[in-house]
Amino acid sequence: MKKRMILCVMMMCCLLFPVYTSARTVNYNRTENYKNFVRAVTHKPIKISISYNTIGKNERKFMYKWTHLENATGYEHQISPDKKFKKDVHNQKGGPNWGSATREYTCSLNDEPCAHIHQNYYIRIRPVFGKYHGRWSKIAICKGDLNENSSK
Repeated sequence: MKKRMILCVMMMCCLLFPVYTSARTVNYNRTENYKNFVRAVTHKPIKISISYNTIGKNERKFMYKWTHLENATGYEHQISPDKKFKKDVHNQKGGPNWGSATREYTCSLNDEPCAHIHQNYYIRIRPVFGKYHGRWSKIAICKGDLNENSSK
C-alpha cells in the first residue's frame, strides 16, 4: 500500500512539474562547440591590407581590409603604435555584422592612444568562432609621416 501511494505521489509530481529536455539540443550544442573549436585551430590566415592613409593637422584616418572567414562569428582587432602590442593598444570587437571586411580608423590628437599621429601604427586581427579565438593575423603596418617616407 505504501509503495502504491509513493508511486502515485511521484506520478502526480511528474504531471505537475514536467521536465523538458531534448537530447537533440544537448547534442547540437556539443557538436557546434566542437566545430567552433576545430575552426579556431585550423582556420586560414587572415590577410590585412591598408586601403588609404591620410594625415591632417589634428587627425589621421586610414582604412584597412581583411579577408573574411566563412564561419567566423566575430573579429577582434588591435591597433597600436607599439610593434609588440604592449602599450597604447586600441581594442575593437565586432560580431557577424563585420562581415563587410573593411574598417576605417580615425584618431585625433585628443584621443589617448593617438597622441602622436605621425608615427607608425600596427594592426592585427583574429577571428572568433563562438567562444573560441583564432590565431592573430600577420601585422600590417600603417606608415607614419607620409611626406618623410615619400622623399626617401
